[in-house]
Amino acid sequence: MAIDSNHTNGHDASKDEAHLARLQSRALLALAFEGLWPHLARLLLVVLLFVAASWAGLWQVLARSGCYDALHILTFAIFAVLLGAALWPLLRWRMPSQMDVLQRLDARSHKTHRPVTALNDRLAVDRDPLTRALWDKHLAQMREAALNVRAGWPRSRLIRFDPWALRSIIILFAVAAFFMAGEARWQRLKDAFAFGDVLPASSMRVDAWLSPPAYTGR
Repeated sequence: MAIDSNHTNGHDASKDEAHLARLQSRALLALAFEGLWPHLARLLLVVLLFVAASWAGLWQVLARSGCYDALHILTFAIFAVLLGAALWPLLRWRMPSQMDVLQRLDARSHKTHRPVTALNDRLAVDRDPLTRALWDKHLAQMREAALNVRAGWPRSRLIRFDPWALRSIIILFAVAAFFMAGEARWQRLKDAFAFGDVLPASSMRVDAWLSPPAYTGR
């Protein structure tokens, strides 16, 4: 039985288009992660530092000072500024564009002719069959090269935003403070939002007599 070549070519073309669409979807997710994760990690580290400092008893230490209210407000304001500075780039983040996706795939192909981007190019002048034939052959070569491209795994890129690895110090500090706080973790965290004396009142006992004891007469 003869095989319809036009049907076969159309079926292969649809499979190629689906494969390229999946490649672009994976590249979009990888780019989105690479752009979003550093900002999100910075925000999480500020929150973790605040929680760890609370667990370590920061607010109780400030409460023992002579000007507790002022120090509490100032320290809380510093954390609020750090939180806002970490949140601002996250609010300005935008999804990668289609051109960003194509450029990532071209970079992963390690080829100089931009095989993925070339598939979206258009022939400027189409005056004769020879030009069209050469263009079609060029597109066929680019398509074959594009089908072998891999989107690649996303990279965290945290080293660019934290070259001194301060995130490791904050995480270790949080782990130590977690065990140090014990069952008082939640109370110490609530003390951060209690703008007043966080130290418990001292219990006192006073013994007094309204009449002097007989053995002293005083």
